[in-house]
Amino acid sequence: MTARCPKCSGAIAEGDLNVSANIARCAACNEVFPLSELVTDKTSEERASVLAPPVVDLNTPPAGVRYEQTFDGVIVSATTRSCFVIPMIPFICLWSGGSLSGIYGSQIMKGQFNPAMSLFGLPFLAGTVFLVGYVLMGIFGRVEIRLRGDDGEVFTGVGPIGRTKHFQLSEVTGVHMEVTKRSKGGITKQIVIDGPTPIKFGSMLNYARQEFLLAVLKKLTAKQ
Repeated sequence: MTARCPKCSGAIAEGDLNVSANIARCAACNEVFPLSELVTDKTSEERASVLAPPVVDLNTPPAGVRYEQTFDGVIVSATTRSCFVIPMIPFICLWSGGSLSGIYGSQIMKGQFNPAMSLFGLPFLAGTVFLVGYVLMGIFGRVEIRLRGDDGEVFTGVGPIGRTKHFQLSEVTGVHMEVTKRSKGGITKQIVIDGPTPIKFGSMLNYARQEFLLAVLKKLTAKQ
């Protein structure tokens, strides 16, 4: 399969082709395009075959995924563990530790409350909470789908702390992978369960884990 960027006409590397999501990213231009429009040297039938969703073996989950059939349903859990968050730890310690200790630590040491300085420090505090939460998800986090009869839930968090979203299998109208382009380049992918209230999750999962969870949901919702 050959795919060329419509902007610079350069060949797009195989690693930048996502067949399941029908997207191709040109590293040179940092632009994202529909893969189906870029595939060359193929007939329409061959192109349809190439762009067909990959077959996922539910009996062989990828590393970091646990798939279990219980007496009353299914549990599939995928870790959000990623080595990419490790370099963030020293940065958080230096940036957050320095800013927060300077803003709030000095007030505690002096025993004096400075409203203006405390308000000034709120963005730093919020940023620290977000970054720490992101790193914890990248080390200890998981996404877990539980299905019992018609009841379904998606949990995202660390240990028992996180967010749970509920849905009914009978109300699910479809399951797909949503791809959005970030303002500063690159893309974000997440699984979407379509229904009365769409549920989006799994943006921190790697490609193999996303595809497995997507395949599980498609198989189960296809029975409805």
